[in-house]
Amino acid sequence: MRRSVKVLGAGLLILAAATSLIWYADVREDHRGMLVVSFLDVGAGDAVFIQAPSGRQVLVDGGSDDSILRQLGTVMPFYDRSLDAVVATAPLVDKVGGLTNVLSRYTIATIVRSAARSGAPQVQAFDGALTSAEARGTRLLVAQRGQLIDLDSGTYMEIFFPDRDASNMAPSDGCLVMRLVYGRTSFFFSCGPPALESYLATLDGTKLKSDVLLATGRDPELFVGFVSPQFAVVPQSCNIEATSSVFSELGVQTLDTCDGSVTFVSDGQTVSTST
Repeated sequence: MRRSVKVLGAGLLILAAATSLIWYADVREDHRGMLVVSFLDVGAGDAVFIQAPSGRQVLVDGGSDDSILRQLGTVMPFYDRSLDAVVATAPLVDKVGGLTNVLSRYTIATIVRSAARSGAPQVQAFDGALTSAEARGTRLLVAQRGQLIDLDSGTYMEIFFPDRDASNMAPSDGCLVMRLVYGRTSFFFSCGPPALESYLATLDGTKLKSDVLLATGRDPELFVGFVSPQFAVVPQSCNIEATSSVFSELGVQTLDTCDGSVTFVSDGQTVSTST
């Protein structure tokens, strides 16, 4: 099945079906209007698998090693070797170290990344794998504030940061911050230092409001207050009590991936954890 994708930003509408972008997809089950978001247990680092109601599959980051391959096997059929999009939020080992193997083993329609760069060997390996993927037909999108990445069925990803050229920024300062929206529900993906989160709180205020926050564990109270999540996920925070004081004060339920992956399901109206 061929799929199209629309990227809306700065008044530009790209209809990829008419150009070089092809969505690769296997026959998938009817998801009955549900968005499924799994925060995967990849040890150190982040990895989030998104299954949109349309059936499109997105992987956000991949942890630091090949643990991501085992985790993908728990959320995707064994015969499925394609992803509609991979998002690399920052050129950091704990975010893209595991993506090198993903890029070499899966067919990927689109890769979304920040313009920030790093000289770390594991990141350079990811850059090499990305170049090879482009040669095979994968499309590269450098993220910019204001872009909307349409996943169909009322589901889209909204880019909040970078809001400027990030090519000369430090890897963590130029990270990609976004929100996944389905109907009235949303998931906010934070990745930067506290100063960046404070900046976004000042810049966007209540526009940050989301049901679920992928947190850093160092999130400023101002930022968390504006996001006002029902749930916060702090990846691999085995000592969760040491990282969740702000969430506790604000009555936010805090979860981690220390004992396994954490999955949420949204019907477009409410979000709940999946058992």
